[in-house]
Amino acid sequence: MATRCYVMIKENETVRFNYIHNDGYIKNGVGQNLLENYNSQELAESLLKVGDRSTLTSEEPYSDFDPDTTTFDFAEMEDIIKECESIEFFYLWDGVWKVRQKDSQEFCLLSEILKS
Repeated sequence: MATRCYVMIKENETVRFNYIHNDGYIKNGVGQNLLENYNSQELAESLLKVGDRSTLTSEEPYSDFDPDTTTFDFAEMEDIIKECESIEFFYLWDGVWKVRQKDSQEFCLLSEILKS
């Protein structure tokens, strides 16, 4: 069964995001990979250029979504998360990687979660 996630970048008051279909979990999955391999603004932005993916490391797009159209206003974040019933994890870059599980009420520093 897939562990789905969104990888998001906050830019001013807008959030751009990609859907990742598999391996969305924190340890030994998307979370750890983000922290170890995409831990800068430039690297985080490079993730969104391909668009939605089957896995984070896949170079092939998962769907036909245009990465330039997958955006929402930051103020809509709570509504977006509530609507995404099949998404387990939400990763947010806003200068550091943060993560929020579907049933959580807030984002936490990904580095702190991986330490525990």
